[in-house]
Amino acid sequence: MLKSYKELIVWQKAMDLVEEIYKLTADLPKVEGFGLISQMRRSAVSIPSNIAEGQKRKNLAEFLQFLRIADGSAAELETQLLLTKKLYRELDSKKSENLLEEVQKMLNVMVRKLEYNFLKTKSYKLKTNDGYLMVESLVAIMIVTAGLLGIFALLSRSLSLNRVVSDRFVAAYLAAEGIEIVKNVVDNNLIAARPWNEGLGDGDYELDYDDSALQANQNRPLKFDPISGLYSYSGPNPTNFQRTIQITNSAGGEEITVNSTVQWLTRGGGRFSINLEDHFFNWR
Repeated sequence: MLKSYKELIVWQKAMDLVEEIYKLTADLPKVEGFGLISQMRRSAVSIPSNIAEGQKRKNLAEFLQFLRIADGSAAELETQLLLTKKLYRELDSKKSENLLEEVQKMLNVMVRKLEYNFLKTKSYKLKTNDGYLMVESLVAIMIVTAGLLGIFALLSRSLSLNRVVSDRFVAAYLAAEGIEIVKNVVDNNLIAARPWNEGLGDGDYELDYDDSALQANQNRPLKFDPISGLYSYSGPNPTNFQRTIQITNSAGGEEITVNSTVQWLTRGGGRFSINLEDHFFNWR
């Protein structure tokens, strides 16, 4: 059994990747200080950081979520490496690319294995242990019988609390996904040599996970597809989650402020919301 995240080979490889990315970006022009240098280092550092935090949570579901975030950061870094090769052909990024590919493969294997284990733990069956004395069994039955009503009350409350925690977890994920989608739009603009903020005018928008352009906000609820496990506006099952992406451009057009807000209603009628904010800059 692992005693520390430092024993994870994927974490060790991710740390090697960070070191290599720092070396690579040190050769980029100083003008990239707030552009590719900052973004690539941030994406690289995010990979081992999320692996470490997830392992420390000691909860399989949370560990899975942090591994997925690490995998997302790896995809960001992959895009930024492609952009670096396109803009600065003289740089040798082969070692960074090979390390990144290795880390991504290991993350995918870990996620698939942990997802399988997670499903197994959800479908376990209670088994009695051999060797129990009859007296112990009778005492156990008496205790269960005497406290049956209390157990039902506690179970009902526990399920309610679990629902609240689960909703907050999903909302935080959807809000973070909104920021990532906007970041993808910016990256696609740069790769296609378009103005960096093209299609990112001030206003409120809706975004699907696979959108390459913004859609006007229609206050539609997100839907869930149980087969793919994805939230979108075209899934089969409606949810209580509603996501709004607010974009604000600075006066000089050199900065974009993005607020990703997710609102939802509980079964009891309570309204909750989570807001994440990020800033993007014109580094070219």
